[in-house]
Amino acid sequence: MTMFSDKTIKRDFETGQNAALIGKHSDDCPFRLPARRAAWQRGFREAMYNNEQPSKPIYSRSAQRHVDEIRKRINIHK
Repeated sequence: MTMFSDKTIKRDFETGQNAALIGKHSDDCPFRLPARRAAWQRGFREAMYNNEQPSKPIYSRSAQRHVDEIRKRINIHK
């Protein structure tokens, strides 16, 4: 059985939190080892339950700006 340091588990937990906050899905966990996967999922769930408003991915505003710029260039209006 492999044991991970508290630092590794904490980092995995925080990675899960960040994933939830940027709009990833719980199935996007990058870990296969049970202890690391569990830490990531705990972080993900905590961020989802503590975040009262459903959030859009952080990059959505930037993406919309790019779409608006492209529309201007090719003269497509909403």
